Amino acid sequence: MSGQRTLTILFDFAFQRLASFTTVPDPLRFPTVALVLAEDTLGANVQIVRDLIGEHVEEAFARESSVETFLAGRFAGAAPTNGG
Repeated sequence: MSGQRTLTILFDFAFQRLASFTTVPDPLRFPTVALVLAEDTLGANVQIVRDLIGEHVEEAFARESSVETFLAGRFAGAAPTNGG
């Protein structure tokens, strides 16, 4: 049952931006949110990629190959670089 709810949520919110649910244009850059995101790395380096394609689900399909390459490099111990 929870799988069906997850799919429903994914389809209900597909192709929508986080900003459409807030009162600020870029909620991730809002000072309070940005501070929490900057401090909540659990010791990891965080790489954010933004483009015009879409949000999480759309990106998952569009970037599958580059994500696999990126993750393979991280698991192999290679440091992340800008753009890859």
